[in-house]
Amino acid sequence: MRNTTRLSESSFVFGAELKFPFENKSVNYFAYVGGVVGRIHLQDAMNTFNEKSDFGFGWQLGAGAEFRLDDQWSLKPDVRYRSLTQDIEIRAATIDVDLNYISVGLGLVRKF
Repeated sequence: MRNTTRLSESSFVFGAELKFPFENKSVNYFAYVGGVVGRIHLQDAMNTFNEKSDFGFGWQLGAGAEFRLDDQWSLKPDVRYRSLTQDIEIRAATIDVDLNYISVGLGLVRKF
């Protein structure tokens, strides 16, 4: 059995979004910047360690478009870059984990 390490993140995000409306009212573009409050969880396949960091601060940037489908519904694809650095203690050794990644998302938005 190959010993692999599984990494996961639990986080909350906050920030500001700036919308760019154009003549074509069916499409709006947006950009956002914000903070991340999160923790990192490391676990190996053989279960010799299963550790979580404390919650800490990171940041994210993103951009996307909102495509209006009708008066209430729209599709909102986006791409974001997130960075979170945490220390995790494994067997009396402190490891600095830098989690930096790009993600792509697709949201379905309903306005009330």
